[in-house]
Amino acid sequence: MLTIGIDLGGTNIACGLVADKKIIASRSKKTAMPRPAEAIADDIAALAYEVTELAGCSFGEVEYVGVGVPGSVDPATGIVEYANNIDFINVPLADMLGKRLKKAFILKMMQMRLHSASLQLIRI
Repeated sequence: MLTIGIDLGGTNIACGLVADKKIIASRSKKTAMPRPAEAIADDIAALAYEVTELAGCSFGEVEYVGVGVPGSVDPATGIVEYANNIDFINVPLADMLGKRLKKAFILKMMQMRLHSASLQLIRI
C-alpha cells in the first residue's frame, strides 16, 4: 500500500511517499507566505505527483493522502478553521486537495515533522 504524508508548515511544505512503513521518496518546497490557500493547495498537489513520479510509481497506486496542518482542523469536514502561520481561516483544504488529487484525505491537527506525519498514515 502506498500513502503520502504531507507536512504543511509556515516555512515549508514537505511531502513523502510511504511504502512498507518506509519513506521511499520525498520532496519539499517553501510555503512562500503570504499567498492564497489555492496556491498552497496547488503546490501540495504538485509535490504529491512529484514524489510518486520520483519513486517510479503511478499516482493511481496511492491509497491515502494525509496532511498535517499547524492549526485547528475539523476532521469531519476537512476545514482548517484557524492556522495563523499560514493565514488560513475556515479553509476547506480537504475539498481543495480532493479536487486536485481525486483521493481520500485525512487532515490532522499537528505540528510534527514529515516522518511523523507519514508514520501516522502507516497506522491507518
